[in-house]
Amino acid sequence: MAKQMFWLATALVISTSASAAPVGMVTFLEGDSLLTRGVTRFKLPEGTRLEPTDIVEVSGKGFLQIELSNGAILLLAPQTRAMLQPNAKSTIMEVFVLSGAIKVKTGTAPVRLTTPAFELPLNNATGVANVGTNTGLFMERGSSRLEESLGDQLAAPVALAVNAYWSRTAQTKSQIAARPTPAFVSSLPPVFLDDPASRLAKFTNTKVNLNKAPDFNYADVEPWLMTSPVIRKVLVSLWKPKLSDPAFKAAMLANQAQLPEWERLLAPPKPAMSSKAASEMHSPPSTVISNQTKPANPAGPVTPTTTHPPKPVPAQPNPTATAKPGSTQPATQPMIQDEGHGQQRRKPY
Repeated sequence: MAKQMFWLATALVISTSASAAPVGMVTFLEGDSLLTRGVTRFKLPEGTRLEPTDIVEVSGKGFLQIELSNGAILLLAPQTRAMLQPNAKSTIMEVFVLSGAIKVKTGTAPVRLTTPAFELPLNNATGVANVGTNTGLFMERGSSRLEESLGDQLAAPVALAVNAYWSRTAQTKSQIAARPTPAFVSSLPPVFLDDPASRLAKFTNTKVNLNKAPDFNYADVEPWLMTSPVIRKVLVSLWKPKLSDPAFKAAMLANQAQLPEWERLLAPPKPAMSSKAASEMHSPPSTVISNQTKPANPAGPVTPTTTHPPKPVPAQPNPTATAKPGSTQPATQPMIQDEGHGQQRRKPY
């Protein structure tokens, strides 16, 4: 009940600001850890309220405890990288582990543990996973059904009882054993052997200011860009502003063949040509040159043009004239002299 009141009060405070509602809080920290929120990196202190799509990275000698808003507790071992709530709209709490070791203890509210190798819902159960080239999962408490990731698809669920151990290596197919291997147990930090306890009450009135860390470069996040397709799509919207960094964009372009989700941003399609422009491009060139657009060439040779006199128009016979008998020429009216008026034709009367 105390946990529910704490997260309710926190949500009310957050709702009055521009930040998203928190999905968890860092309640224990050893060593140095980093928080990546969008394209900004921060140093991660105790008491930090975590938001959907936040990425946490534990240093080589660090250790981290996160308490989720639904009451679950996460323990993250050194060199572990995880994202909280990749799907911000989901009603089920989800934790994606890119690499490293994690212990997830849940109560009545479920948590979905996802990795590049499998997906596992946990409800009233505790699971311990070590994710990497060789991945193992131990059901410490309760039972569940695991779905193995096979490329872009999930295999049919397999049942895991309490104490069951699921594993997969780069050379072998997945298998289930009755108990974890000694190598798996020795790979975990000693604190994973204990039952995690809540420390949330210590941070009831704590307000934390985050200090920026150096920006990430392409090499820092390349494993994230090459991970599960679902996470890669989430990162496109998160890290799109990072393309304004010339060095980051150049590295993305160099690896474009492996980044299909970024294709439209790295090589956007050319705008479609209008129908009018397309018709003008494919129409034959006009051979008519107007007087206004005909280029002047005063220095070039001038081709002389030949003019032809107009053809003479034959005289039309006067229908009122009378031809002489035996003559083939049309009759014409005789001309008379009229003083002051030049030649005149004689009237027929």
